[in-house]
Amino acid sequence: MLRHKRLVFVALLVALSFVCFACSSNPGNNQPAAATPDASPTSFQLSSTAFTSMGTIPKQNTCDNPSPDTGLSPPLAWTNPPAGVVAFALTVRDPDSPTGDTKHWGLINLPADMTSLAEGVSPLGTLPPGAWQTLNYSGRVGYAGPCPPHGAQAHRYNFTLIALKKKIDNPGGNVELDKVLPQIEQAALASVTLTGLYGR
Repeated sequence: MLRHKRLVFVALLVALSFVCFACSSNPGNNQPAAATPDASPTSFQLSSTAFTSMGTIPKQNTCDNPSPDTGLSPPLAWTNPPAGVVAFALTVRDPDSPTGDTKHWGLINLPADMTSLAEGVSPLGTLPPGAWQTLNYSGRVGYAGPCPPHGAQAHRYNFTLIALKKKIDNPGGNVELDKVLPQIEQAALASVTLTGLYGR
């Protein structure tokens, strides 16, 4: 009996030694888990009630609209612009055009407190004070809706809203978007793109 008790005592000592060794070799084991960082704020977002990302752009917002034949600019809304924004610029471009990057709209110097555009603000609506538009690919001022070749695969149309740290100078007269893109790029704080599709 005494021998048995001694063996049990020795076994307990060995087990305790093993536990102590394990603890000493992993000193961080008994520390609380690091706190998970808070999720980052919601990012700058652009949306439309007319179409979703990579969705089909409605006919009334394209050149197939009966009147006006330019189409109505689609409704757009945005949230969570970056701090320090002074104005916004909006561009609409077709990277799939046979002639290259085709410019469908340039809307410059939207007010910093603006959060949406109603459908048809171009060409039928009234722009907010200080805002101005560039020439589109057809040589007219304002919005020119998607107008891909008949029978072609649907094109992508990138509606890009740029938050600006300063307003863009208007050179006066009818201005092509390409002429002010360098200014826009230099003044950009952040940008967000909503892409719609249209085929015929």
